[in-house]
Amino acid sequence: MDRFSEQLMERASDKKGMFLKGLVVAGLILVLVLLGYLMVLFQYSITLFCLVAGAGAIWLAVYIMQGLNTEYEYIVTNDDLDIDKISGKRKRKRLISVDLKSVDDFGPYLNETELNPDVTVLAEDGTGIDLWYVFIETESTGKVAIIFNPDERTRKNIIGGLEPVLRAKLSAKYLSGAEETEE
Repeated sequence: MDRFSEQLMERASDKKGMFLKGLVVAGLILVLVLLGYLMVLFQYSITLFCLVAGAGAIWLAVYIMQGLNTEYEYIVTNDDLDIDKISGKRKRKRLISVDLKSVDDFGPYLNETELNPDVTVLAEDGTGIDLWYVFIETESTGKVAIIFNPDERTRKNIIGGLEPVLRAKLSAKYLSGAEETEE
């Protein structure tokens, strides 16, 4: 039986994102005030130009603000885990693709968890709550730690794709029903 799950995780806005959005709104207000001033200064002879420029400025501000939103998609298909980053609901980039049979460890990520990876892939919601990690070592990239927020269904499907020894250990520890990994 095949295992499949998709999970979309929206990243919470951080201080930098909120600052940039505020900067875009302030810039938009400045441009609209400037266009209004130009309309009055030229006695409304350039009204059409100002209206088109104002509409363009509003469209650009919305486009930029949407681009600041980030989502992560976790896709488990049988023995593969793929993590994609989606920017502004319009641009998708594959962050990592992992063969679950080669995973060395999987579990909850706590602040005291020591992984010492060469590469860390952060694909989490930004809250720091309910974080999990996948640790894998490959010849090409070395030690890789993936830190993310899988829900229960995604965790079950990940555990179901692991090597039998690791699957048995983790099923007993993290799943209520050890054989519920097949969906």
